[in-house]
Amino acid sequence: MAFISSNPFTGKVIEKFSYISDEELYQKIRLSQDIYYGYWSKLTVAQRVEKIKGLSQLLRDNDEKYGKIITSEMGKPLKESIGEVNKVAWLIDYYVENAVDFLKPKFIKAGYGKSYLRYDPLGGILGIMPWNYPFWQVYRFAIPTMLAGNTVFLKHAPNVPVCGLEIEKTFDDVLKIKGVFQNLFIDIPQVEKVLEHRFVQGVSLTGSDRAGKSVGAIAGKNIKKSVLELGGNDPFILCKDADMDEAIEQFVVARMSNNGQICIAAKRMFVHEDIYDLVREKLIKKVSELKIGDPMDTDTDITCLARPDLKDNLFVQIETIQSMGASLAYNGGELTENSCAPIIMEMDSSVSYDFDEEVFGPVAVVIKFENDEELLKMANMSKYGLAASIWSSDIARAEILAGKIEVGNVSINKMVTSDPRIPFGGTKQSGYGREMSEEGIKEFVNVKAIVVA
Repeated sequence: MAFISSNPFTGKVIEKFSYISDEELYQKIRLSQDIYYGYWSKLTVAQRVEKIKGLSQLLRDNDEKYGKIITSEMGKPLKESIGEVNKVAWLIDYYVENAVDFLKPKFIKAGYGKSYLRYDPLGGILGIMPWNYPFWQVYRFAIPTMLAGNTVFLKHAPNVPVCGLEIEKTFDDVLKIKGVFQNLFIDIPQVEKVLEHRFVQGVSLTGSDRAGKSVGAIAGKNIKKSVLELGGNDPFILCKDADMDEAIEQFVVARMSNNGQICIAAKRMFVHEDIYDLVREKLIKKVSELKIGDPMDTDTDITCLARPDLKDNLFVQIETIQSMGASLAYNGGELTENSCAPIIMEMDSSVSYDFDEEVFGPVAVVIKFENDEELLKMANMSKYGLAASIWSSDIARAEILAGKIEVGNVSINKMVTSDPRIPFGGTKQSGYGREMSEEGIKEFVNVKAIVVA
């Protein structure tokens, strides 16, 4: 058994699934290939939109059902899981409304009788998706990729297999045909076999930088397009003229949602020295009000991490940070078998330069800064470059800072969120390529130039 669905809060095993054989894998690829050439790629974008538009209502009608599946497999609070399902419905509606416009031919004035670009599908595309947002991450990759005319394979994280099956079922139910979207229970070595297949033309991975390096290398070796959304160590910056209360409110959400297991979480809070003490006091008060409990309870804010090994790794990271000279400003309680209390740590600039790991858990790190030069040096020291949040009443200054921070996305006076209307992706060790919006739907297309004399 390889894919094991177990409740991280109770420890109860829900279901187990075996890896499929190589022969079963190739059968699924052949089915996808037949559907692609015989049906899906022959449809117009408008026809594909028509086929898929009922999916958003299916998800809204069953948001609690799917929310409970998410929570039971990876442990996030149920209210957040239900919110995730409804966010997927929003993304689907967005592409239903905009896909035809995004993929229409683009005419170019070049002095010929006619010259234009077509955006044609590539074939089969593999998505390697994480457990932390097991519905959102899959659909935000799959919906634009499929509407562009491709067929999709999903290799989901091993701890959320039921989510993968349920997602596949939603596509089958709405499209009334199997093979456009397929969930694959495959081992890591089988990923290479998928990417070696002539029909498969690309891969999108959301995960660790280590996984990204491996998959990116396989894709490159086989001359296949790849999009990588990897780890982050995102700065959350409070200038001395910031709306302090609103910033702290959103920082707690940005850092503690999903039990702190988010790539775009606000992992490093930089606070100007003039307001540092007051921010520290208000932050501790706000974090202390979070309720720790059963993820199925509707008022729970913080609960278990998704797997026991993640908790073990978090312990090691906390000890490492402390051994480097950081101090513990707040500890919400002991980490137990089925809960992980929020923690606030204070770190000086020398520690911030030396510690550059992605902390995946409800641990807020607060760092004091004196001026913009020091701030930018610390913020950009990270090997990661996913996103940043800047808080200041001086928008012009904030935009100047935004231009100097080495990340793919910057939010000013709001927390970083993934929004289907805004392209999202990183730089440096946080990956490359963009998801969502018009840029996202064009990642897995053949941009074909046609010139008529």
